Amino acid sequence: MKKFFSRLWKEQIAQDLVEYALLLLLIALAAITSIRTLSSGIRNSYSTTSSDIRAGGNGGGNNGQDNGRNNGQDNGRNNGQDNGRNNGRN
Repeated sequence: MKKFFSRLWKEQIAQDLVEYALLLLLIALAAITSIRTLSSGIRNSYSTTSSDIRAGGNGGGNNGQDNGRNNGQDNGRNNGQDNGRNNGRN
């Protein structure tokens, strides 16, 4: 095995093969590193979403339902109507 690598090192033709192998190794290491980083980010995102869903239950948004706010309906305030006070009338 040692003779094989020494022969590859000395031959001109084999230098291209070694360069391509090193380049392939570098690309593989970069791909593995980026995949690990990306997978941990995706895992964190899914776990955060999962915990938010579990904690939220039916919550989240209004979903078009009346949540007790005014929503444009009369909430007992004057709203410009006669409330039994004088309002400048005699």
